[in-house]
Amino acid sequence: MEFSLYRVFLVLIALVALSACGGGSASSSSANSFTLSGAVFIEPESDVDADVERRNNPSLENNNNTLETAQVLSNPAMLGGYVSGFSGEFYESSLGGVGDDPVAFEEDSQDTYFVQLLGGQQVILSVFRASSDGTTGGNSIDVTLRVSKAISLTQAGDVVAEVTIDKAITEAITISEDGAHFIEIIARQNFSAPTLYALSVGQSAQVSTVAPPGVNQPFMPGEVIVKFKEKSEAASARVNTQSAQRNSRRAVSDNGEAALGPSLNEIKPIGTLARHYRFDETYLDQAMSFEMRAASGALTAQQQAKWRTLQRIEELRQRDDVEYAEPNYILRASAVPNDPAYPYQWSLPMLELPSAWDFSTGQGVVVAVIDTGIDAAHDDLINNISSEGYDFIISRSLSGDGDGPDNNPNDEGNTYHGAHVAGIIAAEGNNNRGIAGVAYDTEIMPLRALGVDGSGTLADISNAILYAAGLSSTAPSPPSRPADIINLSLGVAESDLRLSNGQLGGQTMENAINSALARGIIVVAAAGNSNSSEPNYPAAYPGVVAVSSVNDRRTRSNFSNYGDYIDVTAPGGTSYGSVYYDGFQDGILSTIYASEYTELVGTSMATPHVAGVAALMKAYRSSLNADSFRAALEAGELSDDLGNSLFYGN
Repeated sequence: MEFSLYRVFLVLIALVALSACGGGSASSSSANSFTLSGAVFIEPESDVDADVERRNNPSLENNNNTLETAQVLSNPAMLGGYVSGFSGEFYESSLGGVGDDPVAFEEDSQDTYFVQLLGGQQVILSVFRASSDGTTGGNSIDVTLRVSKAISLTQAGDVVAEVTIDKAITEAITISEDGAHFIEIIARQNFSAPTLYALSVGQSAQVSTVAPPGVNQPFMPGEVIVKFKEKSEAASARVNTQSAQRNSRRAVSDNGEAALGPSLNEIKPIGTLARHYRFDETYLDQAMSFEMRAASGALTAQQQAKWRTLQRIEELRQRDDVEYAEPNYILRASAVPNDPAYPYQWSLPMLELPSAWDFSTGQGVVVAVIDTGIDAAHDDLINNISSEGYDFIISRSLSGDGDGPDNNPNDEGNTYHGAHVAGIIAAEGNNNRGIAGVAYDTEIMPLRALGVDGSGTLADISNAILYAAGLSSTAPSPPSRPADIINLSLGVAESDLRLSNGQLGGQTMENAINSALARGIIVVAAAGNSNSSEPNYPAAYPGVVAVSSVNDRRTRSNFSNYGDYIDVTAPGGTSYGSVYYDGFQDGILSTIYASEYTELVGTSMATPHVAGVAALMKAYRSSLNADSFRAALEAGELSDDLGNSLFYGN
């Protein structure tokens, strides 16, 4: 079927809605009509500029050029439109197509809309050129978005806000009060180039926080590397040299005529592989794409320059004489620590930590490790251990140290579980000794609540949680600074926590955790090692990040618990009973006692990997808290999708 301009605008509106959720770019077509099969579904609130509708159907008499003839919109509404400060024509070739037939465009300097709005809603306008030719009519975009209160159906009152747009971009105006409003989209007469727009009314400006695809990738804005096809390369280099000599800033193809125009300069050959160019800034400013879905205030100047660079690179890729065109990407030296046992820490590269360490090593963050205690004199831990550790164990049979709670959290048992967990998080890095922790500049607050046999009581663990959160506990006073993150590599099965009446026990521990969460502290806990779907607590409590385990093949460890309460998975190793015969013991290498190291496996080892990553993030962005960490995790922003959410969570 042939698509009229009216239908094109409707499809355009559908694309507006889709682009806010992400999408790609597509090249334009130059044909006046084209054939498609299938169905196009338009959202009920979609609309179209009345002027455009009238051009498509001349029998309609309505227009929306004045307040008196304002087009009435529903709320919410999404609408496609067109304005231009003058009339004229451009050629199909300017659209990237083939042919010389001129395409006429009309003058339409104002579109006006009438709509009932609520306070807090937004009017969002995205503008872009009707032609990809950046010099159509020799003019640029000059469009004003004005929102005014309506006194009547034909009379405007005070102006709520007004913004002038001079490039392809998105702008948003927030409405402060309920009531009727006029929305005017005004093209500067005798100047503004023909412009298409998408108007969104009543919807929150999600686009203001969504950057266009690619703008956050590391590359040099305004630069491109181009490889011409073989027959063009030598001639291009030859003529470019001549061009440089006469300072024309022109690149040409093998036929000697202008190929890339005055848009590129500063040619730098990369051996015989490709050529390095810089875009002319004026040319970059003319770059336009419908995918520019972010409000100007949401993008930095560098992001905008990167976005325009990507648009121009995409144009180069469409050329017949270009083999490839790519951004001038920035590569960074990955920070691999000099710790001699780092090559045996297979879990750290799995988490892409060498790249993360370029930005954060966890400095300034405190992680409370509630466990069996620690060997604070360990050479790889001593510099990262807080002086505000505490021993909460009341039972002398469990404590093994002959006394009750005190400020000495030294591990008196033989499992050294707490030291192992602490080393995974924060063994000192770049000290030419042993291993490196996930966040190797993070401070560990060692809180002893598990005794010599690796077990602990609800009361002791709850007190340790309160202490870590800076709240009242059995300790004489809270720490001078609460922990940012609490690591709980411990747990109890749900069946063992049930009361005789069937209710779930452990309310005291849950309340302690809720108190920590209320303070924004991130709480991370182990899912358990029973190869069972039975929930394990405290991991299964709401708000706690429950961690299952994967092996070095990124599949569920054969001991790891699973279930719908799992939030994320991390490296925990493979059971010793089924070691892969690959020459390596598939455990997690970490610190124990007397400056020694060993490999252990379990969700207890997976959990501190997550706590360490949270510490890296907290050091990089101090505003991170329990809610924002969980939101990012649930949005898939922190982890790879391994498939089965019952095994791997998010």
